[in-house]
Amino acid sequence: MDKEKRVAGDYTIIEAIHIGNKEIVIGENMQAKDGHCYMVADYTYNELFERYDNCMISNSYIEIAELFVQRLTQQVEQVNAEQDKMNIPFEVITSDMCYPNIYNESIEGKVVAIKANVLRPEHRHAASQIVYVTGGNGSRANARGNAVFCNYVYSGEHTRFERYDVQGVLKPEHYPKWVAEKLKLLEAKRAEQTPKPKSKEMER
Repeated sequence: MDKEKRVAGDYTIIEAIHIGNKEIVIGENMQAKDGHCYMVADYTYNELFERYDNCMISNSYIEIAELFVQRLTQQVEQVNAEQDKMNIPFEVITSDMCYPNIYNESIEGKVVAIKANVLRPEHRHAASQIVYVTGGNGSRANARGNAVFCNYVYSGEHTRFERYDVQGVLKPEHYPKWVAEKLKLLEAKRAEQTPKPKSKEMER
């Protein structure tokens, strides 16, 4: 079965590589009236919208290819810089390091690992795999839904996966050294965000 054709305006996307926080694409429109048959752009998306930014067009494929490579290089350098700042080993969490993902058990409030193969290649390491589950229908036992809401343990950022993306609850003996400290920070942040119960004096 042919892949669904992607288009950006009048251009058909013929090359696309996603690295870091964006995808770099090349588009082609051989019917372009001005002769600018080739296009390069940055592509970003989320659950609500998608957009092509920083578009450049040319009648030369080689010129567009050069811009494509330059932008990819910038993305690679950005990812390298981000990972250098982390200063942690980039180990991969494998299935033998986790308890099985049993659907009749709740994973809410637990530290789980996401399967490496559902992540983009540059994120297939523990800092992007290990998350703390905060809720979602998919986190419950015998759930009908799949949504699992969580926070990355390393960065604290909120994210969402599906229950079938979960490799399993991470065995404590396989926690990387940085996990304990990051969990304390995450728990402290969650405590700050939790509304405090009203005192009886305030209710009067």
